[in-house]
Amino acid sequence: MKLRQQILLLVVSATSFSISAQTVSEGIIIYEQKINVHASLTGSQKAMKAFIPEFISSKIQLHFKDGIARLQEVKEEQKGGVQISTSASDLLMDVENMKNYSFTILGDEKFYTENGFNPKKEKIELLSETKEIAGYKCKSAKMKSENDEYYILWYCPDLPKYFSPMGLLALEGTILEIDGDKITYTFLQLEEIAVDEKLLTKPEGYTKVTEDQLSDLTEEFMEEMQGVVH
Repeated sequence: MKLRQQILLLVVSATSFSISAQTVSEGIIIYEQKINVHASLTGSQKAMKAFIPEFISSKIQLHFKDGIARLQEVKEEQKGGVQISTSASDLLMDVENMKNYSFTILGDEKFYTENGFNPKKEKIELLSETKEIAGYKCKSAKMKSENDEYYILWYCPDLPKYFSPMGLLALEGTILEIDGDKITYTFLQLEEIAVDEKLLTKPEGYTKVTEDQLSDLTEEFMEEMQGVVH
């Protein structure tokens, strides 16, 4: 092979490597979320077990760009029964301001909570295991929640830091999979496409409440729903 051809091949190879190795700064990640609903119910909510399946699976999508991400449920046709969200299905993550904004709809009322994010306070242990998820090289970590629940996290350093389907988490990459006893997130696909910037702003018409207030409002809503069912 002529020297010139060898040089051209090396240039092509080097270019291909740099494209595959560069970080992805904008796009949409699709996850499958599986929740053990019965294990997640508390208080009077447990009386609803007979009307709610033990496990619920759904798809959620994470739009990310320029240090901001929006996590939303992929709307699918409801198949009868009472539809209940046991985790935040509309969450805005702001890395610059270190904030998570969670949006909740209870009947005709809309509420949102605001929570600060401090990477230094996260109870996350880095692990040595690695694996590839759909071609993305991932590292692993273990997290302990405030409720003493443990999760195994798989994150990709070639994607923006801190983003996850559970909000901002202190890892140097985007989390693609989460394994837990009550909830799991499985990576389905990543689309490297332009993101609508309107999705990355706080929606209007929501009333700000604290976590405790939202818990009380949710409890009241569940009791009202229980009365409707009976």
